[in-house]
Amino acid sequence: MVKKKPENQKQSVYIDTVFLIGYFEKGTMGKDAREVFQKVRKISRNSDIIIKVPLIVLGEFSKVNLGEMSNLLKWNKHCSKCGTPMILNDLFSGHGGIEAEFPSFKKEEYKLAYDLMEKDSQLQAADVLLVACALNDKTGEWLLTTDTFLIGNKVIEDFKEELGSNLKIATRIG
Repeated sequence: MVKKKPENQKQSVYIDTVFLIGYFEKGTMGKDAREVFQKVRKISRNSDIIIKVPLIVLGEFSKVNLGEMSNLLKWNKHCSKCGTPMILNDLFSGHGGIEAEFPSFKKEEYKLAYDLMEKDSQLQAADVLLVACALNDKTGEWLLTTDTFLIGNKVIEDFKEELGSNLKIATRIG
């Protein structure tokens, strides 16, 4: 049973950590992430589309990109006063940035994450929390990730069907 959305109902697009990290990288990973963000930036101007970056994604980004001294030195080359707030403000500010919401998790999402991990032990806690948040969101339409354990995962697909979710997990929208 697939739930149908009434016309004019908002749709949510969730963004995984890999795109935040990739946005600031060089090479193919950076190019792909910037293309995704460019498209997300365009669709975020549509009042029926809500971009969501759960707090766990911001935490992972901070840990990976700014938590280690070598990464901190990389950022200091760009800006000696750069820190997580400044970097994220540039990306998500209302002045040409992506207008986004930063949801935290509710009890239901933790329960759903636990159930998902119980059925598939290869799923990682942070990834499963992100998936649970998107699955539990009635407006959840897209979860953008490059994580091959999430894309097409049988356990997640079964939960989507059980919950009547229209969520699509993919590397790009469309």
